[in-house]
Amino acid sequence: MQVPKFIFPLVAIGALLAWLIIPALQQAPAVEDRPPDVSALPPFGNAGLVQVMGAAEIPEGRQVSVRGQIAADPQYAVDGTHMQVSVKSGAQGIELIVRFEADIEVTQGDFVAIEGALGGRFVGELEDGGSVDMMEVIATSIT
Repeated sequence: MQVPKFIFPLVAIGALLAWLIIPALQQAPAVEDRPPDVSALPPFGNAGLVQVMGAAEIPEGRQVSVRGQIAADPQYAVDGTHMQVSVKSGAQGIELIVRFEADIEVTQGDFVAIEGALGGRFVGELEDGGSVDMMEVIATSIT
């Protein structure tokens, strides 16, 4: 059986293309399964946090810049001050747990401006058997 003359040039071109393309594909950066760096994104305001609360995953590390009202007297612990803060956006609102590394003099009803980052969800049980599901913010500044 005789091989047609045009087969040899096609094989040569295919080998040349493979020689050029395969090393480039091997050097291409692999896509990793880790989440993107959310700390570089612009901070969430009140409206952004209200929308995120309904999400399945909280973008931990995302910067926040919100204003709210202290919903309960803060608790003072060894690792700082823990506060429950009510944040509103229009008719919607959410409750946050805010941790601040220092002691701060605030009381229930005070309005505060908080700068910090999302720390994830705070899930727990109340003394009466109810449950709590709030976003946690690690504050770097509270005024």
